[in-house]
Amino acid sequence: MVVALVANGDIPAPATSRVASVYSEFQANRIDHTLPLPTVLRNPFKFVKGPPSSAAGNPDYLQERAKGSVLYGFRGGPAGIMKGKYVELTPEYIYPYRNQGGFDMICNGRDKIETPEQFQQAADTAAKLDLDGLLVIGGDDSNTNACLLAENFRGKNLKTQVIGCPKTIDGDLKCKEVPISFGFDTACKVTATKRNFLLLEPLNFL
Repeated sequence: MVVALVANGDIPAPATSRVASVYSEFQANRIDHTLPLPTVLRNPFKFVKGPPSSAAGNPDYLQERAKGSVLYGFRGGPAGIMKGKYVELTPEYIYPYRNQGGFDMICNGRDKIETPEQFQQAADTAAKLDLDGLLVIGGDDSNTNACLLAENFRGKNLKTQVIGCPKTIDGDLKCKEVPISFGFDTACKVTATKRNFLLLEPLNFL
């Protein structure tokens, strides 16, 4: 099935798509709303080659700050620490992924750490690797895991300190302590100049 999205009325909606009668007032106003072009693209511009990126030029920041430290990455996120699946993230291992984006270096996961057995598995892994700290990067689910792990580790008198780092484009972590997470601003402000889309698979929100 091929589904076409309507953008500013340029593409007629197929007979099987949503009809205007089901739109809320907000949706009706949004469907023909023209998004502004970013200011930087409104006038002629040229690319200027700058100095090398500092991210690519500092392959081993950890060793500069804490010599002898070991950095592990848990494959599949929560599943990795529960099942003891990890890899040492050396400069050589990290380099091919630098500045490339994506989740394919150690991948991510949606697993929730909930049962006593799962908490014990995570604690066993932390103890086995002699972890001083565990950094959890993600949205509300990931930081819920981080909070529960921190409480559980403290109850077991483990030395492993758990740090939750908010990273989500959804904006669902906003609060007094977290006014914004990285990823959200870009998702809100970066727009394409031509918004016509052709999807090869149906989407559940159409």
